[in-house]
Amino acid sequence: KLILVVAPEAAERMRTWTWTDRALFPMAFSYFRLLQKPVVVCCSCDARCETLDPADALKEVLSALGLRPEDVVDHHLTSWHRDPRTRGAYSFSPKDCDLSEVECFR
Repeated sequence: KLILVVAPEAAERMRTWTWTDRALFPMAFSYFRLLQKPVVVCCSCDARCETLDPADALKEVLSALGLRPEDVVDHHLTSWHRDPRTRGAYSFSPKDCDLSEVECFR
């Protein structure tokens, strides 16, 4: 996942779900309409992400979503395969999840 904090104006322009035409990051979810938080999560299952530099991932996502660099306030690229605590495991939001991970981007 590439997690973006975007300018509120950019978040307002985005749909909740965005399907791109890119293999590397084919979909994005915006929390703006749901929680009024300008956080966008871009998902990928492509093995190339395991070795992708965060700056290159950001460039790919900007292009896929039609965002400009100045639209992005902050970003973080997760790497499940590089994290020794997860050992490549993926996470999910369980039933009745409160979506509290968005609060980390205050």
